[in-house]
Amino acid sequence: MSLLAFEIRIYQNLAMREDIQDFKKSGVKSLAQRSFRDGASFSCWQIEPKDVRYLDERTNTLSLYLQGGEYSYRYDQRSNRGGPGLLCLMPQGQISSWHVSKTVRFSHFYFTDAYLKEFILLNLERELGQINLPDLTYHSDPFLKSLIIGSMTFGFQTSIIKQQELSNQILYHLIEYYLSIKPTNKFSKTGLGLRHKKILTEYIGEHYAEKLTLEQLAQQVELSPFHFSRLFKKSFGLTPGDFIQAYRVEKVRSMLASGCKLSDISFMTGFSHQSHMTQSFKRKYLLTPAQYRKQLAI
Repeated sequence: MSLLAFEIRIYQNLAMREDIQDFKKSGVKSLAQRSFRDGASFSCWQIEPKDVRYLDERTNTLSLYLQGGEYSYRYDQRSNRGGPGLLCLMPQGQISSWHVSKTVRFSHFYFTDAYLKEFILLNLERELGQINLPDLTYHSDPFLKSLIIGSMTFGFQTSIIKQQELSNQILYHLIEYYLSIKPTNKFSKTGLGLRHKKILTEYIGEHYAEKLTLEQLAQQVELSPFHFSRLFKKSFGLTPGDFIQAYRVEKVRSMLASGCKLSDISFMTGFSHQSHMTQSFKRKYLLTPAQYRKQLAI
């Protein structure tokens, strides 16, 4: 038996040790979760010091350490230590064992092979027979980190369309830099035509209070969601999610002179929560809706 085979056998035996708990049975605390489409979801977790085994047979897991982890390690890579801002990519079906020395808070982005294949076929016009994602442990990728932090920041109160935009950017980055699949330049030199821009602004004006998705908007101009997002930003200067949010904020402002309750205004303008409406409005006008309404009454 070769030295490599011997080391693999030792690690496999270690991974199945009874004193190492399965991740979801280890008392790990779920802080937030959001599943926004079939095959992809976000979650945020906190785990206390212990040894854990991680195995997900159905999905790939992209993990980002948010707090703690400086003395944590994977058992087959003991010299490689964790820390805030570092990433792990665990392909589906892969088993690994970890030592957690202090409290760690981290986010997970889950996606299936089928979902990734569909994304590549629909948006990059490539058909893959098999997905071979790399196994990454405590990897540094500042851009990918910023995308995941963005998904946590805008997070679990934001619109479905904003979460879709962030997840698409994460997948696109993984595909280009970790699967080495480059995009076509089919749509890179032009934006949306005037007719399509008119169709979209009218559609958003009629449906802004609904839970819009990228698929719904892309269907209006017969594009894939990914290419639609790129062309929309090139044409309007904002992502679809940011454009819709700005539209909703303006609708909130126009309704503040009425006698409607703020909670009703939030509902009628399509915000998922009144707190999300307040944050979005204050970001634009530096005042909360309640403060803005008081100024109108002066």
